[in-house]
Amino acid sequence: MACSLIRSNVFAFLLFALFLPFSAFSESRSTDELFQLAQTAAEENRDKEAVELYRLSAEKGHPPAMYRLGKMLSLGRGESQDHAAALQWFTKASKLGSHEAMNGIGSIHFGALGVKRDFDKARKWFLKASDLGNADAHSNLSLIYSQGLGVGRNNETAAMWLTKAGENAAPSAMYHLARQYSRYREQEKAARWFLAAAEGGHVESMFGIGARYTNGSGVDRDFEQAARWFQAASDGGHVPATLELGKLYALGLGVARDDRKAAVLIFSILKTGNKFAQSYLTDNPQKRSAEFWREMHRLMGAEGVYKGQANDPFNFETKAAIKRLANGG
Repeated sequence: MACSLIRSNVFAFLLFALFLPFSAFSESRSTDELFQLAQTAAEENRDKEAVELYRLSAEKGHPPAMYRLGKMLSLGRGESQDHAAALQWFTKASKLGSHEAMNGIGSIHFGALGVKRDFDKARKWFLKASDLGNADAHSNLSLIYSQGLGVGRNNETAAMWLTKAGENAAPSAMYHLARQYSRYREQEKAARWFLAAAEGGHVESMFGIGARYTNGSGVDRDFEQAARWFQAASDGGHVPATLELGKLYALGLGVARDDRKAAVLIFSILKTGNKFAQSYLTDNPQKRSAEFWREMHRLMGAEGVYKGQANDPFNFETKAAIKRLANGG
């Protein structure tokens, strides 16, 4: 009921605006009202309308509207992408204390968006935003220190910033920190951050922690956990994770052994031209069960690349069919 009343009020405002010049409409509404109308328009993907409403509110001195307008312009939503204009609005908002805008300025310098890349400027703006509690800035600072961008690489400082961001830490920043710890062979710390990033929905990290549970790197070996994370990553479209999950089903590690399911998973990856899937199938094929090859032959036959019988053991025609699939059919 409350939502429908709010929506009705929004439509009433917009209907009222049709019969007034936009300047008159702006004068009749407060900056907060204009901002809320802009928010609703943006949420409903009415981008041109949102940009105009944000601009009306921003021109009246509303910092959140200035930031949102800058973000829309930076993304090219509602108007042509304009990083220079975005930077102008971020700068105005930052002078009025917007930590989001400060982080936005840092991001522009970090990403070389319409300006020359400058990691030092980016870091200084991220620090300003961080001092005001901006979690995105905490994550960005972690990325800078873990990668050594404009500063000396320092994994402990990077970890400190991510810890400060807490539950709002960016999973991508956790992933990069995990990779750095892994590079320097601090495997327990690497595993901890891979797991945190995976729990935050980062698909590559789901694969990373799954691999660590498989080989016991930085964590106790746990095939059930490995299967869980490979499945999650596979659901997210991660090809190597799907292959590893198929291997677990073929061996019955962490899951009930299911040769048919293993064949289906590995076949799905083979069809993409994945050479690792090809190697898994052709190296030591005697290690695969008769049921596995029966299902693989059936799948390859349905694909039109295998001419033998499904019940045949692995043979020369099997290997040729695998090669054809790996090479795109």
